[in-house]
Amino acid sequence: MRSCAILDDYQDVARSAADWRPLAGAVDVHVFTEHVSDRQALVETLAGKTTSVKKGLGKMKGGKCKVLALDAVTGPYDYIAVIEGPSIDVIGQLVTESIGKIDGVTRTTTCVAVSIG
Repeated sequence: MRSCAILDDYQDVARSAADWRPLAGAVDVHVFTEHVSDRQALVETLAGKTTSVKKGLGKMKGGKCKVLALDAVTGPYDYIAVIEGPSIDVIGQLVTESIGKIDGVTRTTTCVAVSIG
């Protein structure tokens, strides 16, 4: 199943502002009402592995990237890692080669904030 992340829905209106029924069963829609900063990795873990994943994320060496913050969150994801790096490619490399290989990580989703308007 595909996933859709609706970011920065400060007023929590996304679900009522559109008809999401055509996506039912095909797309798993997640609404984030808190601000997602420039580059973040959403990390989902196996049940019972959240503590060991947190330790692995805390020990991670990013090379050219830096993990600025690591927050445990409620909802479909277990952690949000705020990552800073010189390019989206370098950040993507960190996510796939480091975060994605931590024992217990089942899925990552990388979000990039953009300016519109």
